[in-house]
Amino acid sequence: MTKVRWEEMFKDEMEAAIARRPVCYLAYGLAEPHGLQNALGLDGLKAQALVELAAQTHGGVVAPMVWWHIHETPLGIAWLARQNAPQPFLTAIPPDIFLHQLLYQLRAVEAAGFRAAICVTGHYGGVEIDMRQLCELYSRSRPLRAVALADWEAIRYKDYHGDHAGMCETSQLAYLRPELVDLTRMPAQPFEGPVFASTDNARQASRSEGEGIVRSQVEYFGKLSSRLLKEAEGQPAGERISWDKTERIWQEFVMDKPHWIGSLEGDSGWPRIAERRKLFPLLDI
Repeated sequence: MTKVRWEEMFKDEMEAAIARRPVCYLAYGLAEPHGLQNALGLDGLKAQALVELAAQTHGGVVAPMVWWHIHETPLGIAWLARQNAPQPFLTAIPPDIFLHQLLYQLRAVEAAGFRAAICVTGHYGGVEIDMRQLCELYSRSRPLRAVALADWEAIRYKDYHGDHAGMCETSQLAYLRPELVDLTRMPAQPFEGPVFASTDNARQASRSEGEGIVRSQVEYFGKLSSRLLKEAEGQPAGERISWDKTERIWQEFVMDKPHWIGSLEGDSGWPRIAERRKLFPLLDI
């Protein structure tokens, strides 16, 4: 298979990959409850495998994976309390730290010579909107065309719109990393409500359904990368901007912190996600 991981490339391989298709994929996820049948790292494992397939299929480079993500926000805490997962095994960090790092990742991607950045998070529930807002803000003043999305937003197969350790996510992982899914670990009898943050319909998950979901996502990433590269035509070459200039972008972003999904309070914040999604929609491909 084609080598696509940034950290595994030699200098000449990296330069050749960027020359062929200057798109950088950045994957995000965390370890958290994903049912008794799935590995804890489903979100990150899924995102990493998806972007590697996209880069192998269409060209591009995959940045080092980020395994620490946003979760213990007011919304996330309220959600976890309902999931029958007393020990969640979270690899979570505060939104400010996660998003600040994302900003500096974009800075590094631009300096390396990429013209487009596609940030794919396997962990969602609104955090993708804050990520997308920051990418849009960065691209507004810089030549790099950057976008962020939850992996479910790239699905164009049947009527799947993502879930949490249910039929959709379990099928995805069963296709991408079959050794990390074991449906026999689920309770013997059907159950109501969540069990370790999973639902009973995960029993219907299959590798064949996962293949259909994943293939549609990889095709979407190809179209999205082409769209971003088209938008980047005529833009000046990227450069390593100073920390001071980067911090100015951050300060502008922080001004909107009260409206971040990561700042919304408890269950009352869920209706606000739809409002924020309208303000920061995904590109229409």
